Amino acid sequence: MSTSQILKTAHAVQHDRRVKVTYEEFLWDLSFVWLRDHCRCAECHDSGTSQQLVDTFSISLDIKPQQLTCQKDGLNLIWPDGHLTKLPWQWLVENAPGGQRAIDGMAPLRVYWDCEKMTRTLPPDIPYKEFIETEAGLKEAVERFYKFGLVFFEGNRPNTEDVQKAANRLSRLQETFYGGVCVVTADNEIADLAYSNAKLNCHTDTTYFTQPAGAMLFTCFKHDGLGGENPLVDGFHAAAKLKETHPEHYQALSTIPLSACYKDKERHMEMHFTTLNHDPVTGQLINIRYNNSDRAPLSHLSPDDVDRFYAAHHAFAAILQSPASEFVVKLNPGRLMLIDNWRCLHGRIGFTGHRIMTSCYLQRDEINSKIRTILGVKD
Repeated sequence: MSTSQILKTAHAVQHDRRVKVTYEEFLWDLSFVWLRDHCRCAECHDSGTSQQLVDTFSISLDIKPQQLTCQKDGLNLIWPDGHLTKLPWQWLVENAPGGQRAIDGMAPLRVYWDCEKMTRTLPPDIPYKEFIETEAGLKEAVERFYKFGLVFFEGNRPNTEDVQKAANRLSRLQETFYGGVCVVTADNEIADLAYSNAKLNCHTDTTYFTQPAGAMLFTCFKHDGLGGENPLVDGFHAAAKLKETHPEHYQALSTIPLSACYKDKERHMEMHFTTLNHDPVTGQLINIRYNNSDRAPLSHLSPDDVDRFYAAHHAFAAILQSPASEFVVKLNPGRLMLIDNWRCLHGRIGFTGHRIMTSCYLQRDEINSKIRTILGVKD
């Protein structure tokens, strides 16, 4: 039954400091404090900015309405000071504790992938010009980012300007001490293995930041040697396999705190985190921090947690480093790659010759905003 239909059944039963409200197929047990705190009138809530105006601290924890009625258009409450709260049924369906938050039924689903599946289902690259200039191109990029955590574009010029345009089209540059749009060569000028020609196992970037970079853009300007391919792994797919086969290891990586650090002559960055991070409301996996090269000493763990971590790490690494998990790509000039740094791990096969790459980090909040506004996803 659609919740937008005319009200057919609704009633409320008060008890102590709460009320049980039934509306069509929904049943909510709502506290009076919550109801007063969520009043949507202009005095209590600014609809233009979606900001709350009522001072929650001013609401008595023992507050009870003088009158409560179920109306055709919603739940009405009159409080002891005479203030009237009207909460529409549809708003309660979307926001009341225990209800179902509305999600656009046309929103795409995430697609977990391994090498075989990505090889079979990878869509053609999005034309760079279409992405930059059209809403259809932007929507396609946002949808692929949400579904796969991986997007390819074709037709960009081998310069930093086109990379920055792409970053600003989807989000905003996340400036770091590496810079904005960074030119990466094997000169070892920065204390990071990325600035060498060595092999890099699959990892996520900036695990030592308070919030890791939300996404990354990569393109190749020039390479006159061999190697340098990028293995890519869907970390969410790998985590799902770990949870299915070794739930105790999944739990360990979700709870055992690690530490990552970056040190050079001028700075020392360090952050404590868990490998697998979940939304505190939905319980969904939202973020993977995995970079064995940046991990600091495990000096803070108990002996039992040390054993649990190494067992879990080995099991997870076995999945991540399996050839069946790795989708390998070679970036040539004119091809731009966008990866979800919260989901996908990337690596590099060692290379010879002179190789010039460019990359940049993107802010996550702007990307999440586009996922919600363009795709209708409300995670």
